[in-house]
Amino acid sequence: MVNRILLIIHEMRANPMEFNYLFFYTAIKAGAPSWWHYMSNVWIIKTTETARACECRLMKYISSVDNLFIIEIRDGDVGGWLPGDAWKWISDNTPLKVKH
Repeated sequence: MVNRILLIIHEMRANPMEFNYLFFYTAIKAGAPSWWHYMSNVWIIKTTETARACECRLMKYISSVDNLFIIEIRDGDVGGWLPGDAWKWISDNTPLKVKH
């Protein structure tokens, strides 16, 4: 099995009083032995799933008006403004070149 790093970005547009996203968040974590969630709509997960397989698994937990974007992270340069422990997880768990 190949370990992959997937970036998941979601925008929940349904009324939270009418749609419970707890199952969506639980499903993200269930598919990943290790995950990163330092920004409200962004996850990075370590998994054996492809981006497409992850999408198929998660789609049943979101509304038809929501947005979901999943892409595999392979390598490359990275930048941004995050807490030190967020950068440490990225450095320890992804092939990205962290210079923070």
